Amino acid sequence: MESEPVAIILASQEDVLSHGHVLYGLVKAGKDENCVESTSRMVNVVPRKRIYCMDSVDELIEFRKELLKRPLVLQPIIQAGSGIQRLDCFFCVKKEPWVVMINQFHQKIMEKISLGMDMAAKSMFRGEPVVLEFAFGDILKKHYYGNISKYMSSKFAYTDCEYGDVIIRSSPNRSFGNKVAQFKFSFEDVTASEIKVRTIEEAAKEKRSPVLEFIPQS
Repeated sequence: MESEPVAIILASQEDVLSHGHVLYGLVKAGKDENCVESTSRMVNVVPRKRIYCMDSVDELIEFRKELLKRPLVLQPIIQAGSGIQRLDCFFCVKKEPWVVMINQFHQKIMEKISLGMDMAAKSMFRGEPVVLEFAFGDILKKHYYGNISKYMSSKFAYTDCEYGDVIIRSSPNRSFGNKVAQFKFSFEDVTASEIKVRTIEEAAKEKRSPVLEFIPQS
């Protein structure tokens, strides 16, 4: 039986900053050393707190082309600990920075990105202000226990995620006097088998292999 294609590859920020090949040499430490940046423009890294503002449909179309040109890299902070998830209430959490690389050519990812962009473009063409959100953070919350982390879920397990989404909106001056068209797409149909967690040990082993000599040094 063939394995399912990988939709998401992620690693802890600590591992990524400690070993350049944890994410295949595609990212390196940023200038402030608390974030990552692309190696030789090989991926599109989304800075934390970034909201993309579009002035026109043409600008949105160009953004879509750029988004689908290279792998997308997010820098979420997962809050994990104890609490009551259904009440969105936590008692004690630990903040964990991660680096997440999205395979935007995966069918489940591509379909929703394309649909969201099409819907946003139609609304903008009609002169409606738009907020479009691709909620990748929902995947991380769903699969954190038992797959992403070494911890197992329990009755009082709690997770939340900051900076795990891609948010696109029309420029503020377009929203005056019109109802905002809001579109949110989650990717909760992505399964555990389509998520890969990378580690330093795995990267170190591959780094010694001649198969990966083409990857640029960070």
